[in-house]
Amino acid sequence: MVLAATAGGNQALAKRGRSPIVADTGGGGLTTAEDEATQATVMRMLREGDPGVNVIGEEDPGKHMSDDAYVIDPIDGSVGFSRDGREWCCTIAFKHHGGIEAGVIWQPRTQTMVTACRGGKVVVKEHGQEQSVPASPSGAVDLRKLVAIAPLSGEFSDEVIDKIFGSLLKNLRFTTMSGSNTDGIIRLLLGHVDVFVGWGSLWDFAAGKLFVEMTGGATATFHGQPIDVSVIAPQRVVFARSRAVLDAIIPFTSEWPIAREKRVR
Repeated sequence: MVLAATAGGNQALAKRGRSPIVADTGGGGLTTAEDEATQATVMRMLREGDPGVNVIGEEDPGKHMSDDAYVIDPIDGSVGFSRDGREWCCTIAFKHHGGIEAGVIWQPRTQTMVTACRGGKVVVKEHGQEQSVPASPSGAVDLRKLVAIAPLSGEFSDEVIDKIFGSLLKNLRFTTMSGSNTDGIIRLLLGHVDVFVGWGSLWDFAAGKLFVEMTGGATATFHGQPIDVSVIAPQRVVFARSRAVLDAIIPFTSEWPIAREKRVR
């Protein structure tokens, strides 16, 4: 998984700023010409190392869910990638039945690698040097001191911030400056922010879900339900550095003015 993510991310890095946009996927997202090429490299390496296991890739029209599967996003943060930004990532997770058992995030521009297997520990390295992952905060939650982050996407527009987080914003500092879901999760792991809110499919946050929960954080949908890793369909998710922080945020995200997302298996 590490080798595949590194190879895919570095391949995309070589094409940064020169990969034309080929499709607008809506909600502020897009696909570049390099997404499919990078995915092909990642999928090939995973299948060489683990023949026969299903690989679910964002750019693969034939993707289907299974009990065991690698779940990959070849370039998470295509908007930032198309602008030659720093924060896009190549991410891979291994799903076994109802849980995520291993994950890798590789951020080529910052040379940041995050890895973990369930039962071990989360390791964050920048330029090969291991970074400290702060412990999950304890004690009462002071909303005035929390910082939240969301991916750079039209999904989290001014309207969303005003209507969904309006009352919370009186105390909570909120930024939409993250270039990708996985970059926002990395910032959460390193203690730069307390809350990550995202909208995406399983490949966007599967590895991050494992990392956050292994480091004492908590995850849920906007409505406070467990994130369903048995489906590919998009979900709105909240990651927090502790259960207490998550519990303080859910009352605001649960006001999202639509029905819960339809689960498509």
